Amino acid sequence: MSAGYRGFHAGAGYVLALGGSGASPDLAAKYFLKRRDGYEFILSDDRVVLRPVVSSRTKLGARLNFGLAGPVGGYAGLHWERELDGESRVSCGGDDLPASTLNGSTAVGEMGLAVASPGSPLEVRLGIQGSGGRRGSLSSSLSVRFSF
Repeated sequence: MSAGYRGFHAGAGYVLALGGSGASPDLAAKYFLKRRDGYEFILSDDRVVLRPVVSSRTKLGARLNFGLAGPVGGYAGLHWERELDGESRVSCGGDDLPASTLNGSTAVGEMGLAVASPGSPLEVRLGIQGSGGRRGSLSSSLSVRFSF
């Protein structure tokens, strides 16, 4: 099964410098627009049609970055996402099935650690993220970044 997928997102953010505290609040707003093309297939002699899906979502949030000890820093954030148009429609054998949707709000919380020596091109991040509301999830991440 294969269907085309494309997306676009735009965002703006601003990092506030708090003098002397070593903490820096990071405020951001983003907009996401995604489209998955439709797809058709045969299942037990019935034609199944997955119609195209367009998702339109906004995200507003803040993250606080702070130093801990030496090259170790931390971050904690809270974001609010709103799905504006994410309805999926399917028909099977000519009958329309009830549409499913992700329209609604989701709260997302995150926290983690970052290790980067001053002047070093290497940074390692370990984080955890959870969400609740319309979409619920729990995930962790480990990333290694080398800048040159």
